Amino acid sequence: QLEELMRREPSAALPVSAIKLLVVAMASLVFFEASPHAVADLVNDADAVARSTGGWSPTVPDFAPILASPVALGAIFYTGLITTSLALYVESIAFQRVPATDASIILTTEPLFAAAVSAYLVGETFGASDAVGAFFIVGACVYAIRMGEAEEVCDAITKECIVADPFE
Repeated sequence: QLEELMRREPSAALPVSAIKLLVVAMASLVFFEASPHAVADLVNDADAVARSTGGWSPTVPDFAPILASPVALGAIFYTGLITTSLALYVESIAFQRVPATDASIILTTEPLFAAAVSAYLVGETFGASDAVGAFFIVGACVYAIRMGEAEEVCDAITKECIVADPFE
């Protein structure tokens, strides 16, 4: 459906990206609030929280050390603007030109490229569990491509159609 929307309304790339970013932000907030750090803060100070709010309230971390560090701020802005916002925007634009199945395969292989680049640039290790994960990713991509090659075969007499198994 995203592929159809992007072809029909090319100007929708920015609003669609904004919606995706909102979902990422909300999921991040939920993940943070459910994280052990937030739960530990609530458990350690449960009485104070209960007295002040009558129950659970969201936790807010101390941002002072982060705001004081130019390196941390740079990393946060880079992660937010380049690797998240720009990536989602480019992804939305790509759906105008590439079929959804092809785009899904490309996006699925992203962890493989990230692992290969990190192994090459910074010497990140690539262990047995990583190899198993890579095998499953590549296998799923091959399977998806093969399934995309399946053809619908219709019987002229009964008018019944079936999808031919591409693995035969």
